[in-house]
Amino acid sequence: MNMYKDILVNNEVSESLPKNMIVYGAPGTGKSYKINELKKLYFDTPSLYKRVTFYPSYSYAQFVGSYKPAPAYKQGESDKVKNIFGDIVDEPVINYEYIPGPVLTMILKAISNPENNYLLIIEEINRGDAASIFGDLFQILDRDSSGDSEYRIELSNELKHHIQLAMDKDDELKEEIIEQGLYIPKNLFIWATMNSADQGVTQLDSAFKRRWDFEYIDIDKNCESIENEMVDINGIGNIAWNKFRCVLNDKMLSDNVKEDKLIGPFFIKPKDIKNKELFEKAFKYKLLMYLCEDVYRHGKDRLFYESSFSKILKSYENGEPIFKIDFDNN
Repeated sequence: MNMYKDILVNNEVSESLPKNMIVYGAPGTGKSYKINELKKLYFDTPSLYKRVTFYPSYSYAQFVGSYKPAPAYKQGESDKVKNIFGDIVDEPVINYEYIPGPVLTMILKAISNPENNYLLIIEEINRGDAASIFGDLFQILDRDSSGDSEYRIELSNELKHHIQLAMDKDDELKEEIIEQGLYIPKNLFIWATMNSADQGVTQLDSAFKRRWDFEYIDIDKNCESIENEMVDINGIGNIAWNKFRCVLNDKMLSDNVKEDKLIGPFFIKPKDIKNKELFEKAFKYKLLMYLCEDVYRHGKDRLFYESSFSKILKSYENGEPIFKIDFDNN
């Protein structure tokens, strides 16, 4: 039995969709939202997609696969063991099995089910060391005109053994992979999000980036959806969230702040904007902290009257103006 064989979904996708795509833009521009909307449109059956988030210690072994301990059980009357519920169970023995990671799982699913289309979503692709995490899979990111990998990579003995066990004995696809090497099939899409403004991110090298299509989300993309949302900000009063955001961004640009650090329309979630208590919390501990610790980490006095986050917060809670910006005349 092929553990990667799926039910037939036959989900058709638009031919214009890129196979490898990185969506990038400033915080709050809706990068994950865009990918999620496409996912719901084309890959909404749970078996058709996987989502993974990269982080600094995320590794090749987690992404592709590795041997991990797994329980096996002795059988026989002499090996009775009771579990915590008092039930008699077979005696467990530690065994090691090759456990595939998300990318290998989706590759083998896509190869085993050519009628279906599959999606792997990578959130925050530049938070981990992407080149190290992909490892030798870097080579198969290149796609030919059909959408299949232009090249193949030789399988390790561990991976060959896993495929031998996981796929049907007489499966021609299995033999092809083992003999010719692993590849990404045309029915597997890999989409990722990236925000280069975040602290602690890793720069993607040019060779890695060449294998992806990039889609930039403009700082004001879809801002019309929150055009009429009003918020009450201490020291400013009642103001349209979008006006506040745009005036703040203009000030940041005049201070030579990079565009990828500006405030997108959805930096604070729309549902939080509509709720006074939730907005107040997000404004203080998300927006103000971001401005203080990330954007104006050195030189807070360019934007604020106070020079430390604690003093800025105290002034705000006392109802005093905190920004060196005239929001009324902008």
